[in-house]
Amino acid sequence: MKLSDKIYLKKLQFLVNEAILNGDAMPIEDEVYKKLRDVYHGSTPANIYIKFMVPTKGSVGYCYERSLVISSIFDDAKLVRGNRKDYEINYGPKSYHWWVEHDGWCYDPATLYKIKKETYYKLFKPKNLIELSKEKIVKEWYYKEMVRRAPLEVFFISNLMLLEDLVCVMDDEELNHEFDLFRKKINYIDSWDEEKILEAVKKMNNN
Repeated sequence: MKLSDKIYLKKLQFLVNEAILNGDAMPIEDEVYKKLRDVYHGSTPANIYIKFMVPTKGSVGYCYERSLVISSIFDDAKLVRGNRKDYEINYGPKSYHWWVEHDGWCYDPATLYKIKKETYYKLFKPKNLIELSKEKIVKEWYYKEMVRRAPLEVFFISNLMLLEDLVCVMDDEELNHEFDLFRKKINYIDSWDEEKILEAVKKMNNN
């Protein structure tokens, strides 16, 4: 990495920290995650998918679907794609980023921060913007197939087992609580009964 790029990234981090101190940037609020409890990314509760299944640092390519999921709880959200210098430095000149804009804020699916739109554009100076209105968002293939109001029935049991493994590995109090709420929804309370679980999921899809 060139020295000039290192200096740019250091300065950018300083400015982001300053925005946080000024109240122009902050973690996405709990109310958003509560609303995402009623949304599913495939078979996974969206609040768990967004907050706890964060791609590891250095991973790219998930901001589009994560932005789609976040946008689902806002009636007037806008999905925006743009080139950012920090992404170009870290991931190459062809890289780009997606985020959600709503009510004067930019919701970043990678950092899980919301930043005032004016501040976001001053900090990152995104260019070559592509904007999708809510009307266009809901017509996106991925949105129609994977952003749901009930869990996807296909491969539900195998996905549930993977999610249960994640909960055990992370051993996070908040995640345990959210998973317990999900278990109650799918009738997986005291013991594993695949037939009862699938029946509950089917009922959710038929409502």
